[in-house]
Amino acid sequence: MQKMIRLSGKKLLALAAMLLLTVGAAASAMAAGVNATVVLNGRETRVSVQSTETEDILEQAGVALRASDKVVRSDEDGIRIEVSRTLPVRIYNGTFWFQRSVHYGDTVAEALEKAGVAYDENDIVSPSPRMQVYEGME
Repeated sequence: MQKMIRLSGKKLLALAAMLLLTVGAAASAMAAGVNATVVLNGRETRVSVQSTETEDILEQAGVALRASDKVVRSDEDGIRIEVSRTLPVRIYNGTFWFQRSVHYGDTVAEALEKAGVAYDENDIVSPSPRMQVYEGME
């Protein structure tokens, strides 16, 4: 046996208003995006996204990851995702030239370490070991 609930005009209006407010608040919360910064090899892009997942943010920024990419995410002061791609650099060890891949933002010292080239204060290293590598660097 079903019971029928009868609402007065005021109660029906109050119920309808409550439903509209609830649906409106939920829609506003869903529509409020999250701001994120994506940095690809030093170039910043700001995006507003619904998801806080790294993959979704990168997709929104138009960044397709490569197998060799280095990805660093920080949420300390908003979402910041830094993607560093590999770059080919040529290294001369005093005897011969060879090429290695290093990540954008790595220093010359890190490139030499990855290449297995040891040096000390008696060696001349140019450019400076503290300098960041760039594409085509020798």
